[in-house]
Amino acid sequence: MFLKILVLQSWHGISTEGGLQMSSSLRLCILAGGSPTGGSTIEAILGKFFDGNHIPNAEIACMITTRPDAGVISKATACGVFISDIFTVPRSEFPTDESVDEKILNICEEMGANAIWQSGWLRRTGKSVIKRFSGRIWNQHPGALNPTARLYKGHRMDFGGKHMHGIVPVAAALYFAQLSDNPDARFARATAHLLTEDENDIDGGKIIGEQRVQIYPRIDTPKKLQDRLKPAEQLLHASMIAYLATHGHFMHYPSSVIVNSGADGDHMVTARDRAIAEYPNG
Repeated sequence: MFLKILVLQSWHGISTEGGLQMSSSLRLCILAGGSPTGGSTIEAILGKFFDGNHIPNAEIACMITTRPDAGVISKATACGVFISDIFTVPRSEFPTDESVDEKILNICEEMGANAIWQSGWLRRTGKSVIKRFSGRIWNQHPGALNPTARLYKGHRMDFGGKHMHGIVPVAAALYFAQLSDNPDARFARATAHLLTEDENDIDGGKIIGEQRVQIYPRIDTPKKLQDRLKPAEQLLHASMIAYLATHGHFMHYPSSVIVNSGADGDHMVTARDRAIAEYPNG
């Protein structure tokens, strides 16, 4: 894995050179999805904090979710997170999106969080949160991303963007592999990327990590591929937390070049459209 250093802005616990001060610890806020059945990746990673193989120099400051019945709540408390450190911010209880962001910032301030990881968090995080945690707020995405790729016939040439969440990017990767002769199409990816303040650029931040899983086009189904990708997601984001806690900055991982011909562009459009149509709810 070839990585290029991306030095981030200073923060509480980070020196002006971008390195973590040994006397400080990473205090992580998790923005978690509200699905009643979700939270498997968070559950697996929380286990690393509270068992004998804990991640050094890192703590869970708090967790925020959007629904009181989110499955991640029971998973987190079973792993050892105090219920008093878990907060629910339903959009319906706030007058504006900006007021939701203000609440998130207030919670992070109160709990002493100095970094944010989004896992299954489908709400668009506002500029105020991204600016406050610039370079230290990242997202979990179950698909290959190439934020710098040009549009082809109005479509993104990766597995990110609008409607690309849940099983949809996984299904799209499989359908693309079934159509394309491109060797890079034979891998599904779990991706970690920074957030960008551009409201129109969903999944558009710099890539900071990636884990690949082999696709078997003739025998895979979207569900089978998703099940094999989940352990890769868990490994990736545990590594992201550990790296940030140790070094105080992330590394820049080169974006995947998924489409390299006009035929591949057509295949990508077909694969994305099919996945979105088959899984309209993600």
